[in-house]
Amino acid sequence: MAYAETTNEIIASTLASGILILDAKSRNEKRRLATGESWINNIRLSNDGKYLMGYNGKGENFVWDIFNNYERMVYPESFTGGLIRFGTSNKLYHSGYDKMVIWNLENHTITTEKMNQGRLVDVDDANNKLLIHRNKFTMQSATGDTTKTISKKHPDWPYYESGKDTIY
Repeated sequence: MAYAETTNEIIASTLASGILILDAKSRNEKRRLATGESWINNIRLSNDGKYLMGYNGKGENFVWDIFNNYERMVYPESFTGGLIRFGTSNKLYHSGYDKMVIWNLENHTITTEKMNQGRLVDVDDANNKLLIHRNKFTMQSATGDTTKTISKKHPDWPYYESGKDTIY
């Protein structure tokens, strides 16, 4: 689910009905968005609330322009892949585990950056990036330099100590 503050809408992804757009005040359904052959289990809004995005279980990317009546955006033919991860007012970020593709909506260009620290989860106003790979979080500056890496196991994961034949 997501809340679009600028339009006062609740956006919910469902298994059978695509994405439902609900008026937050009246709770009435305003529209439905199709999500291809599968559902989208993680919808996101761009940081400025202009775009709704996600990818379905078949790896198909979806981006809708909220202020243009939820029109689905058509990807350029030169687009090289990746899954939609994040959006700003003028850029859509797609990534996998080895590259990041940035679609600049203002000048209609696509750039690709090599990545080996994980998948993109956030971008700040200065274009610094936060990446995650399993238990490792990496902060990467706008220039591509790694500024900090934090590794942590989840405290509830079982840990086996072989010398004592014990599981914690």
